[in-house]
Amino acid sequence: MEFDILSTLAETWQVVLVVIGALYTGYKVAGRFEGILGTNKKGDTLLERLEKIERQLTPNGGSSMSDKIDYIRRDQNKMKNELAQISGELEVIKEIVVNNIDK
Repeated sequence: MEFDILSTLAETWQVVLVVIGALYTGYKVAGRFEGILGTNKKGDTLLERLEKIERQLTPNGGSSMSDKIDYIRRDQNKMKNELAQISGELEVIKEIVVNNIDK
C-alpha cells in the first residue's frame, strides 16, 4: 500500500512537471507572437512599425531615406559636373604648358 502511494505521488509529480513545462513553452511561444504581432519593447504595434518603415521609404521633405538618397544623387551630379569642368580646365592648362615648352 505504501508503494502504491509513492508510485501515485511520483506519477502525479511527473504530470505536474509536464504541465508546467507545457505552460512555460506556451508562454514563450505566446511571447514571441506578441513580439511579432503585438507590441515591441517600445510599445509599438506591428501596424505602427510598418508605418514607420513606410515613412522612411516615401519622400517627405528631408528626413526619409528617399529624400536622403535624392540629396546624395544631386551632390554626385554636382561633383560630376565640377570634375568635368576641372578636367576641361586642366586640358587647357596642359595645352598652354606644352605649347610654351615647344617654343
